[in-house]
Amino acid sequence: MNGDLSVPNIVHQLSLNENFAPPLPGVRDAVISTADRSHLTLDALSDGLTATIAERLGVPASDVLVGAGSGAVLQQLLHGIAGPGTEVVHAALSFWGYGPLARNSGATPVAVPLVDGYGTDLEAMAAAVTPRTRAVLLCNPNNPTGAVLGHAEVRGFLDALPPDVLVVVDEAYREFADRAEIADALALYREDPRVVVVRTFSKSHGLLGLRVGYLVAAASVVTPLRGTTPFFRVSTVAQAAATAALAAEEQMRAQCEAVCVERDRLRAALVNRGLEVPPSAGNYLWLPLGADGPPLVEFLAEHGVEVRDVGGLGVRVTVGTREANDAVIALVTEYTRTGFSPAAEALVTRLRAALHAEWPEHTDPVLGISRYALLTPGKLLRPLLLAAAAGAVGGDVEQVVPAALAVEYLHVGSLVHDDVIDGDEMRRGQPSVQHRYGTSDAIATGDALMMRTFGSVAACVERGVPEAAALEAVRAISDAGVDVCRGQALEGAMASDPAHPLADYLTVMALKTGALFRGACRAGAVLGGAEPAVVDAVSRYAEHLGLAFQMYDDLLPYLSDPAITGKSGLSDLRNLRPTYPVLLAHETGTPEQRARVVSALSGELPPEEAFTALRDVLDETGALKRAVEHAEAEVTAAKACLAGLPPNEHTAMLAEVANTSIDRSR
Repeated sequence: MNGDLSVPNIVHQLSLNENFAPPLPGVRDAVISTADRSHLTLDALSDGLTATIAERLGVPASDVLVGAGSGAVLQQLLHGIAGPGTEVVHAALSFWGYGPLARNSGATPVAVPLVDGYGTDLEAMAAAVTPRTRAVLLCNPNNPTGAVLGHAEVRGFLDALPPDVLVVVDEAYREFADRAEIADALALYREDPRVVVVRTFSKSHGLLGLRVGYLVAAASVVTPLRGTTPFFRVSTVAQAAATAALAAEEQMRAQCEAVCVERDRLRAALVNRGLEVPPSAGNYLWLPLGADGPPLVEFLAEHGVEVRDVGGLGVRVTVGTREANDAVIALVTEYTRTGFSPAAEALVTRLRAALHAEWPEHTDPVLGISRYALLTPGKLLRPLLLAAAAGAVGGDVEQVVPAALAVEYLHVGSLVHDDVIDGDEMRRGQPSVQHRYGTSDAIATGDALMMRTFGSVAACVERGVPEAAALEAVRAISDAGVDVCRGQALEGAMASDPAHPLADYLTVMALKTGALFRGACRAGAVLGGAEPAVVDAVSRYAEHLGLAFQMYDDLLPYLSDPAITGKSGLSDLRNLRPTYPVLLAHETGTPEQRARVVSALSGELPPEEAFTALRDVLDETGALKRAVEHAEAEVTAAKACLAGLPPNEHTAMLAEVANTSIDRSR
C-alpha cells in the first residue's frame, strides 16, 4: 500500500510524487548510526556531504551548496540574488513553489504560460526578461506536465539572455528522464557561469522525509550565499542518509528505471481508456482534463486513491507501486466506462487507437489545432455507429475504420464552428478551439477537419471496399453535413422565441443531430455491403436515435453537473436558445408560466437567474418528466428498426447505443 494515514480511507497516496521503492542500501544503517549521536553538532555545515557531492560530480567543493531540500537552496539563492524591485521569471504551469519563493525574497515572480499547456516556452520566457530580472527558473523535467527541455534548447536560450541573468535549472526529477533527451545542465554550468543546477535527494534517492538538496554554480554565485547556510542547514541524520544514498548509485538508477517502466505502462493504459496523457519524464503523469479533472479526483478518492487536481487545469498522478497503478487503471476503466458491452468498448478502443495514429504531434498550426480538438476524452459515438452498422450488416469492420474516423472529423469540425457561433469557452472539458486559439484559426481548423472527411472515406477503397460503395458513403456523409448546416441556421432563427412550434425544433434536432447519426449509420451499412432496404432500416434507426440523443442532451443542463458534461449549462441561455424541454414547457404551460419562459429567454436576466427561473417552470409544468418520456419513446422506435438485422454482436452494439443515449451524464 501507498497509504496516507492523515487522509481517511486513502489506500494509495499518489498526489505527492513520492518514491515508493525501499531505502537504498546503507541508508537505514546510516540513519540509525547517526541517530545515536543526534545530541551532537557534528558536521554542522555539511562539509563532508559537500565534498562527497563535489567528488562524485567532478566539480570544486566551492561550487556546491547543500541545504534542507531543493526548495531550501532555491530560497537561499533567491534571498542572495533578488529582492524588492527585482523579478524572477518562471513557467506556469510548473512547480507551485516558484512564485512563493520569489515573493519570500521580495522579488516579483513573472509567470510565463506553457506551450499548449505542456512544454516550457523558452522564446516567451526570454521575451519576459527585463533589466529587473535576476533569474529564470527552468523545471526540467517540468512538474507537473513531465515535458523535457533538450540540451540545444537550453543552450540557445542562454544565448538569448543578458549576461547578468542566472538560469536556474531545477532537476528534481532528472533521473526519471532519458539522459539522451534531457539537457545536461552540469555541462552547461561548466561552460557558462550563469547556469545554476539545483538537485534533490527527495525523489530518485527516496529521502523525501529527510530533506536534502544542493545546488552547483560558479563560486562567484555560491560564495556570497554561504553566510546564510547556518539557517538552511541539513540535519546530521539527513547528511548521513544522503552520503549513503550517493554510494548506491547503481541501485538508485535501477529503481528509477523500474519507475519509468511502470510510468509508461500506466500511461499506455490510461490512453487506451480514452484519456489524453502526454509523455512524461518524471515519476508522474499529467492528465490535462480541465473541468473534467475534479470529478475524476473525487471519484478516485472515494475509492481509496489520492491524486492531485492542479488548479482545475488537470490532474497529476504519481507513479506508485504496481498494485497502486493497477488500482488507478481499474478505477479509470470504471470511471470512463461507456455502459457498453466489452465488445463495444473494445471497438471504441480500436477506433481511438486509429485516431491517435492518424494525428501525431505536428508543428503545422492547423494540423496541431486539429489534433487538439480531436484527441479529447470524447465518446467516439459516431465512429462507433458507423463501424457497428457495417458489422451489423455483415461487413468487415477493419475495412471501414477510415470512414468511421471521417464522421468524427465532420462532427468535431462542426463543433468547432458551433463554438465560434455560440462563443462557448469550453468543449469536452477543455478550452474550446476558438477560445484558446482565436476565431480565425478555429474557422480554418473546422474547415480543414471537414475537408479531411472525404479523403478518409476514400481510404476505405485501399482496404478492399468497392469504389461504388465508398462513393455512396461519401454521398451519405456529405448529405448529412449539409443537413447539419441547415439545422444550425434554423436553430439560429429560433433564438429567443419560445413561441415557435415544437415541431420546428424537432426538425432542428433531426437536422443538427439526427442527420450526422443517419450519415454515419447509412455510410456504415453501405460500406458493409447491405441491400437498399437494410440501409434504409439502419438509417431510420439513426434518425430516431438522433432525436432521443438530442432530447436528452437538452435535458443535461437540468440533470447533470457542468463539471461532468464539460460544457456550461448556461450556454443555451447565453445564446437565448430555446431547447426541447423549454419549448415543451411553453407549449403546455399556463399563460403565467409562458410569460416566465419568455422573460428567461429575453436576455434581460443574468444567465444564472434565467436558468433558475426556467428550472422552476420546467418542474411546475412537468416538462422535464415528459421530455424524458419522449426520449425513451424514440429509443424504443430506434431499436424496433433493428428487428430485421442479423442478431450479431454489432447489431447488439447499435441497441446498446440507443439505450445509453438516455442513460448518461454527458
